[in-house]
Amino acid sequence: MLSEKPWKPERVVLLLLGTVVCFGWVSMAGGAAQHFSGQQKLDEHSLVYLLIVTMSLHGSVLVATAVALWWFHISWREAFGLATGDAGRAMLLGALAGAVFLPVGWMLQMLSGEILSRLHRDVPIQEAVQTMQKADTWDCRAYFIVFSILIAPAAEEILFRGVLYPAIKQLGFPRTALWGTAALFAAIHFNLPIFLPLLALGLALALLYELTNNLLASITAHGLFNAVNIAVFYLSQDTVRQIHK
Repeated sequence: MLSEKPWKPERVVLLLLGTVVCFGWVSMAGGAAQHFSGQQKLDEHSLVYLLIVTMSLHGSVLVATAVALWWFHISWREAFGLATGDAGRAMLLGALAGAVFLPVGWMLQMLSGEILSRLHRDVPIQEAVQTMQKADTWDCRAYFIVFSILIAPAAEEILFRGVLYPAIKQLGFPRTALWGTAALFAAIHFNLPIFLPLLALGLALALLYELTNNLLASITAHGLFNAVNIAVFYLSQDTVRQIHK
């Protein structure tokens, strides 16, 4: 069972405001980088562009969270249950949960695609897939893999499961906390075909956090989910290139 967390409404509001401020700073940094590059638009295949695109939100969440914990004198263990002695068990459970969810997520994505096809709706390419396609140099690809497996899961789990979920639940709305944070998590990816599988993933990650009381479990499951999908994408791309050759 998830223990009481120190995420009172006023602290959550300040954390979100801090995230917005950091997001603005990163956007300004992107504008400065474009100015000093002497180009009207940054090269979408460059590492600088990739850093700005990926870290604008996720980096802002991580920085704002670290500042908020320091400001409120809250330890990472208090905030997210990150107990060192329990890390191995949490990560093992997270890896198992991620492995179990993978086929479920793929089936839900196929189901979503089939429904959209029957409704004669276009199936747009995911933004993450577009980013992977642009990351065609070794440094961009290496960075994107690290970002997707480590940084993105940590930032998203901290925000949705670590902060918003317990904050809403402790206000007396456990169902809203569970379904609302999962729906918001799915919605911010801005892609209809993956909304259903990401909604299910959000529900599973919240229940995993409830079970383990350690956010490392959810981060690990999320990271494994991303890692396998990235591996499948790159292997399929390489196979297609070999066939064309």
